Formats: sequence, C-alpha cells, structure tokens
Amino acid sequence: MIKHFKNYIKTNKYFWQYRHWLDKDVWASYLSDSSSKRRNFYSNFVLRKKLNSVFEFGCASGPNLKNIRDNTSNDVYLLGYDINKSALNLAQKKLGDRRTQFTSNIEHYELKNRLMAAGLQRFDLAIYDRVLYLIDEDAIKKHFMTTGDLLRYIVIDDFHACGAQQTNGAYFSKNYIKIMGACGFEITELNDSEHLAGDSFFKKTAKQLIFHSNR
Repeated sequence: MIKHFKNYIKTNKYFWQYRHWLDKDVWASYLSDSSSKRRNFYSNFVLRKKLNSVFEFGCASGPNLKNIRDNTSNDVYLLGYDINKSALNLAQKKLGDRRTQFTSNIEHYELKNRLMAAGLQRFDLAIYDRVLYLIDEDAIKKHFMTTGDLLRYIVIDDFHACGAQQTNGAYFSKNYIKIMGACGFEITELNDSEHLAGDSFFKKTAKQLIFHSNR
C-alpha cells in the first residue's frame, strides 16, 4: 500500500514541479548522477551519429546534458526544458554558457529562436527520458505535431506496450510506436531501458525507443 501510494505521487506532474519543497537537495543529487553508466548512452549516441545539437524535454538539473558535454565536443549545442524552475536555476548556474542553455518555455517559437541564435535549423537529437508517462496521449501528439519539424532523432525512455495497455495501478504504458508514427517518426531501435527495474510492470514495459523523422 505504501509503495503504491509513493508511485501514485510520482506520476503526478505537480510532484515534479515542486519536488524541491520536499527535498531541497534533490536537484543537486540529480546533477551529481551525470556520470552514471546509463547516461553514457546519450553521449555515445551523439558521438556515433556525429550530432551537433541536443534538446532534452524534462531535463531536471541537466545530468544527461552534462554527460553529453563532458564526453563530446564543446561545440555541441545543448538546450534543456523543464517545468521545475528550481532545477533549471541550478542547471543554469552549474552548466549554463553560450552552448548549454535552459528554458521553461516549450513553445515552438522559443525552440526555433534558440536554434536560429545558435546558427542551427533543428535539433539532431531530442531526449525524453522517463518523462512522457506524466503526459496524456493527446498532449504528447500535440507536442510532436507542433515541434516535430525541429527534431531529427528522438529517444524515448518510458513505459511502452504495443498491445493492450499495461499498468501496475500507478504507472500506465503507451504505444509510442503508434503515437510517433502518427506524428511522422519511424522507429529504428527498440531496446530494454537501462533504468533500474522495479516490479514486473517495469521489467515488462520499460523500454528505450529510438525514432527518426520522416518529415
């Protein structure tokens, strides 16, 4: 019962928006995890594909972006978005510079203007690392239909199932292949997530999906 309640809280976007009220050091802890093995996937992907720009939706205090910056060229442009301004303030303080930036504005014009200022037309990679489970399917489709022209590769690490929706009572799977296909993106890889698995729901549905734009 206690575990279920904790999971229910973690699936509420307001928990993430105001999480620092419960733990003032939470975002510093996130940032200190930038060198964890699972985050190396993103820097390795940037190197393997020779990418020049990365956007992260739900970047928190920037651990994934810091991992990329620490392990790739300083010329890679990084932009992080999050709803928690406390997390963004820490990220900006610790990482912010000409090529590593953060915003609380997800509007298309904001992303476009950031790209133009950096001399770019779109983001080579967009990261959605264990964040889309907080958003309903219609909002996800709207986001990708609106911003999809600015994104080349997309990595979604979340709860995925192609058949009937799966749940453990707090978390629910989505069919990301179907959702992203409707938004003009083709699946290129489907792997098990490298996040730590909890119950059987996590072990069955926690996946890492890589998409490429057809737009």
